[in-house]
Amino acid sequence: MASPPEQKTSAKGLTYQLRLPDNYAKGKHPLVVGLHGAGGTCANFMQWMSSPQATFPKDAILLAPQALKNGAWDKEDTEPLADLVREMKAAHTPVRTIGFGFSRGAYYTFHLGTTYPELYDGAIPFAGGLPGSVPDSEDMRRLPFYVLHGDADDVVPITESERSVKALEAAKVTVKFEKIAGLKHTVDWAGVKRGLDWIGGILDERQKALDDEVAKKIAELEKSLKEKSWEAAAAGFGAITRVPAKLAPKVAALAKAHVLSPEESLAFAAIAAAGRCGADGVAALKGIPGTNEKFATAAATALGVTGAPAAVEPLFAYLKTKSDTVAMAAAAALAVLGGDAATGALVAGLSNCEALLPASPRKGGILEALNRNTGQSFAKASEWKKWLAEKGKK
Repeated sequence: MASPPEQKTSAKGLTYQLRLPDNYAKGKHPLVVGLHGAGGTCANFMQWMSSPQATFPKDAILLAPQALKNGAWDKEDTEPLADLVREMKAAHTPVRTIGFGFSRGAYYTFHLGTTYPELYDGAIPFAGGLPGSVPDSEDMRRLPFYVLHGDADDVVPITESERSVKALEAAKVTVKFEKIAGLKHTVDWAGVKRGLDWIGGILDERQKALDDEVAKKIAELEKSLKEKSWEAAAAGFGAITRVPAKLAPKVAALAKAHVLSPEESLAFAAIAAAGRCGADGVAALKGIPGTNEKFATAAATALGVTGAPAAVEPLFAYLKTKSDTVAMAAAAALAVLGGDAATGALVAGLSNCEALLPASPRKGGILEALNRNTGQSFAKASEWKKWLAEKGKK
């Protein structure tokens, strides 16, 4: 039997209940974020979510936040709610995060999913509607929605879900709509289970495709390095040629975070594993499929044997031409994979790259990507930079 829920208050004043499953282990469970309807509380919604009738996975972490005022979600709840989800993801590293809400909570499941789509891996709004517009972004198109509504609902008309589904479809978001015949304003748990299974199938299929792509790139990397054995040896790539499969988890983590392509992830993993680069490192990196000469040169320079702080600047200059998101993801990759020398150089190089640091987690999920890749839960870029600076001094 799962442990009783704990009730706490977040740093931004949001009361919530959290229930951990039996045999809890960090990084092993899904997280379900449940948003109550108007007039509800975190306590009664947690009781509902953990009832015998509920169909959430038995090993799920259940999170039930409470609206700040009058038991109804409003725009002032958005940032505290998003921060709480980030905090829970950083603390528990769930295998996937699903947003669920009923009635007014369904409206805010729609709202949080379309405002910060990177927070969720799937969303199940039940008997609600979309309160705003749908952004045009890759993160948005990545997030699957399973929308449920009873056709006999006399509190929130089913037309609310119908117009929301049309808006999601127009934005090319993956969405499925289930109308439940004869259902009034309540939850059909069998429908929720169908939604969970549908979302799970999509996520499993995507992960398999990613795993296959990573395996393919690892094989290409191994073949390329073997063909260029003298260049690889000169660049210190012996460890990669012996055990290339060990790179797969790191590459997959970066690619899954939607911040680097498999090719770019491989380049960073290869550079970090090499330990030294120099001129011969550039030649070896050119052999990695999908890595162009300019990228290879900048990356090799940034992690050169001297680790000179100024060497980081060419890397940022090149990456910024691609996007700020990729540049900051590269910073996270260097911090995680590059070791102390690379981190120290990165910290110094950041002094000339202030424009790349976002002011808050709002800008394209950049800080969220940094937190994912570094295992931190910072709310501001300044906090992440301070941590990075301290790490660089060690």
